[in-house]
Amino acid sequence: MAYIRKLPNVRYPSPLPNKTSSKDFITIKNLFRKVKLLDWVSEQSVIFNTYIIPDESRPDIVADYLYSDPELDYVIILVANITNIEAEWPLSNANLYEYTVNKYGLEDLNSIHHYETIEVRDEKDRLILEAGKVVNGPNETFRTADSNGGADAIPEFTIDGPAKRYNGTSNTWYGIIGGEKISYSGETIKPTIGISNYEYEVSINEQKRNIDILRPEYLQIFNNDLEELLNYHRSSQYISRKLITTENTRLFN
Repeated sequence: MAYIRKLPNVRYPSPLPNKTSSKDFITIKNLFRKVKLLDWVSEQSVIFNTYIIPDESRPDIVADYLYSDPELDYVIILVANITNIEAEWPLSNANLYEYTVNKYGLEDLNSIHHYETIEVRDEKDRLILEAGKVVNGPNETFRTADSNGGADAIPEFTIDGPAKRYNGTSNTWYGIIGGEKISYSGETIKPTIGISNYEYEVSINEQKRNIDILRPEYLQIFNNDLEELLNYHRSSQYISRKLITTENTRLFN
């Protein structure tokens, strides 16, 4: 990986069995040397583009597609502010399905994880209620007017309907569920929809697909600044810009 080659070195007391004395050192890459984008750089939208990670893509594949060099995968990772590639990079659809089955079990794949609001608008297309607001957490039981509750019971979440807000007039509101337009005209309405365990995990995974990427014309500046930040500056451990030493705390050979 090109990023590893950019890391500076550190002299460390040798742990090898064939060392001749406690004064023996080995030179290794300083894996603890890290950088992140400065906040003010992250806010400069002119140097970034938005990118949606395709299914089954890895950072090196994205780098090869965008910059014609798979070894620039570290640019993709750093600009996207990813610190844990396993947790923050999207799974492929096949791996996501396997992960969800392992997490919830095949029998509970489509069980309700939580409930969310749907978008509701009035006859003049004015927004009444935003979609996607979670009205309850997972693994809760709800009581309804015609049910004693249960894992799939509709939560008791209501808002005043058009009949109540407009004193019984014939105003009608509209919502969209599964691509179908439904109408509301009562005094109270329950504009909620159940989100299954699988749908929830898909939603989380899809959010990870949206990342910022560095525009190709800024690559050279990025790499120059990265190298400068990774290099060492003078200190008691300083040997060169690419090398520092640690103290030998061993008392015996």
